[in-house]
Amino acid sequence: MRWIDRLIRIVAAILMALLAAVVVGATVDLAITLLREFASAPHGRFDVRQVLATLGLFLAVLIAIEMLHVVRLYLEERHFDAEAVLIVALVAIARKIVVFDIEKGDSVLMFGISAVVLSLAGALCLLRWSRRLIGPPSPPPS
Repeated sequence: MRWIDRLIRIVAAILMALLAAVVVGATVDLAITLLREFASAPHGRFDVRQVLATLGLFLAVLIAIEMLHVVRLYLEERHFDAEAVLIVALVAIARKIVVFDIEKGDSVLMFGISAVVLSLAGALCLLRWSRRLIGPPSPPPS
């Protein structure tokens, strides 16, 4: 079983390196996008769609950073932190809301997104409430 643990740690380290590359690439892309918008915007005016697309890219970078944090926690503590995963999911759905085109949107999709937001927020509240009531979880056995 030790070889499986080593394999999992190697795969997680590879994922972390790949995710770090994604974060760097997305950050460079975000910087280039912002510079283009500043250079092309007449007298400081921005197109609303461009701003929303830029915010979506910004949130995508934040999601990748949070995922990097989750993988790092897994490598250090050998378990996933449910709170960190829920926060990543909330940021991801927030990104979907920011880039959502309400004119082309479907009411069923809007209802579904609302249900996901409420579910994730409820799960996060329950998790935090239980940690306050019971205490933090004990670390897994080595």
